[in-house]
Amino acid sequence: MPDQPIYFNCTACGRQLKVAPRTAGKRATCPACGATLVVPGPQPPPLNDPVFAKLEPEPAPAAGNTKFCFHCGAVIAAPAEICPRCGVLQPAPAGAGSTSPNRVVAALLAIFLGSLGAHKFYLGNIWMGVLYLIVSVGTCGIGAIVIALIAIIEGLVYLTYTDEKFAAVYGRR
Repeated sequence: MPDQPIYFNCTACGRQLKVAPRTAGKRATCPACGATLVVPGPQPPPLNDPVFAKLEPEPAPAAGNTKFCFHCGAVIAAPAEICPRCGVLQPAPAGAGSTSPNRVVAALLAIFLGSLGAHKFYLGNIWMGVLYLIVSVGTCGIGAIVIALIAIIEGLVYLTYTDEKFAAVYGRR
């Protein structure tokens, strides 16, 4: 019985959905309307409901509004967070929600404008940017030398990261 799929209706559009049992209690996105739902616990499929008999194969979402499940390769709606076919959580698309800063831009800001804290502001660390700025300006430029050396080292560190690691460490959430 644990391998039986979970059948439930989308609360927004009413479409009947079928997901893997391991998704019970997790968030899912309806492939038809994009609504975020909580998958209920396992329930037996309705035996005499002809709608569930028509679920296999699932109709493909509208063209241009689709993506492929990275696990099973099924065509799913672009906003889907969980594949309705295999139940695997999909990775967030690049550019979804807030964007991650570019590591090269951050490195260049650190190397050339680091004494003013420009790279800290760019990465969203406002308080450190303000601190860098206060130390540089407040010491009439004497502290700017030390801050600039620290910022150059930070810029070089940014350049050593891969894009994925940089996004994981400095990405905006």
